[in-house]
Amino acid sequence: AKKGGFEGLRALMRKLGVEAYHKKVAMVEEAQPGLMAEAQRFFLLSQTDSLWKEHLQAIKFLQQAVGLRGYAAKDPLTEFKLEGYNLFVEMTSRIRRNVIYNVFQFDPESVLPAYQSQLAARGATPIVKNTSASNGSNGNAGGRKDKTKAKAGKAGKGAKAGARRKKVKAA
Repeated sequence: AKKGGFEGLRALMRKLGVEAYHKKVAMVEEAQPGLMAEAQRFFLLSQTDSLWKEHLQAIKFLQQAVGLRGYAAKDPLTEFKLEGYNLFVEMTSRIRRNVIYNVFQFDPESVLPAYQSQLAARGATPIVKNTSASNGSNGNAGGRKDKTKAKAGKAGKGAKAGARRKKVKAA
């Protein structure tokens, strides 16, 4: 790292990162073959989805804000293109950073029971490596709530609120 200065340090950090990644892949693949590829795909799609939505909101805001730059004798179209590109580059770097973080934080033992039941539902034969691991939740990976119950509860609350509003209007 001393000989190459910044570039040498960068190469060393990249090498260490790649080695750590390969160790993580080996650990996850040992727990369940194919799980790492599916986890990476999930992380990439979920991050892309959420950050793309944020990007679209930022672009909408930029459209409104760039119009004011015409008063500063700047071409609004050029300003929009430049800042839109910068927002896009920032979004892609955030996706990359978040996916890498999620991959390294991924614990296969917490999702293994749910993954195996998902494989069984598809008709694939799950390979049971360690069934003693429990995630301490209600059977959902990551401790997520059952969405059907949550939606039913919201619908019930909405109906009650609507009934209360009708009573107030009638009075």
